Amino acid sequence: MTDRALVLLDSPDSDMRAAAATPLGHLARIHRAIDGERVVPVLSQSSNEPEIAGRVEDALDDIAVFARTSA
Repeated sequence: MTDRALVLLDSPDSDMRAAAATPLGHLARIHRAIDGERVVPVLSQSSNEPEIAGRVEDALDDIAVFARTSA
């Protein structure tokens, strides 16, 4: 699921990019771990996009609070 979400974060459709950020936060919250080396930089870069910034920040918050980041 992480791989697919990362691919969709590169979509030309802002709704698709926003929808792709959400499951990354959910994965971190549910599994208490995520590949932070891959996920956090992509989300951080996406946080500069006003159309999806809120969803991206929610995902980054979930990662920071709930997950151990690992490779």
